[in-house]
Amino acid sequence: MDRTVVRNRPLHEQAIDQLREMIVEGALKPGARISEKDLCDSLEISRTPLREALKVLAAEGLITLFARRGAAVSDLTSEKLGEKFEAIRMVEAFALSRASEDNVGPLVDQLQAIQDEMATALAKGNVKRYFASNEQFHKAIVASTGNETLIDIHTSLSGHLRRARVFGLHSRPIDHKFINEHARVIKALRKGDFAGAQKEISSHLSAVERGVLKVLEGHGQ
Repeated sequence: MDRTVVRNRPLHEQAIDQLREMIVEGALKPGARISEKDLCDSLEISRTPLREALKVLAAEGLITLFARRGAAVSDLTSEKLGEKFEAIRMVEAFALSRASEDNVGPLVDQLQAIQDEMATALAKGNVKRYFASNEQFHKAIVASTGNETLIDIHTSLSGHLRRARVFGLHSRPIDHKFINEHARVIKALRKGDFAGAQKEISSHLSAVERGVLKVLEGHGQ
């Protein structure tokens, strides 16, 4: 794993970022037991900052702590993911409800640029870039509110959902219809149809949810 150490940040914060990425990207798989020794060696930290990091990730739902029995990566379950999809639909729909005729132009331009990157990545078969651009699309919607609390909530939810997508990445091909669904969100915003944009983003996320949960159910999650 490539590791960029930011010396002016506390060790436990560095460990949080690194472990979160390892879990989300699948380097630490669902249900895997956590070896504190191995992680301390890998991250070049002591047990104290590692345990602090594990507590934070447990609060985020990515790690499960066991009394006197260590820790493990939390399992992906349909029920938990269904709850998170419901929450992220509410966050993104609310973010679009904050749009107005006066400020929607820059957001539309940003979303269109990201959409173009997604289309290029898909055409080239660059799956990693496609998923990164997809995540940028949704983050841009929420970032447009300028509400830092909302952005933090959305970031946490997005991590869980990206983890599920990575888990199912090799189980099914990318569905081209998702780009068309993004395009309908942009079209509604261009027209100033903010209620329509909310409806389109909710419908899109529901379709993504159905696809992800189908993969998980196929793996018995």
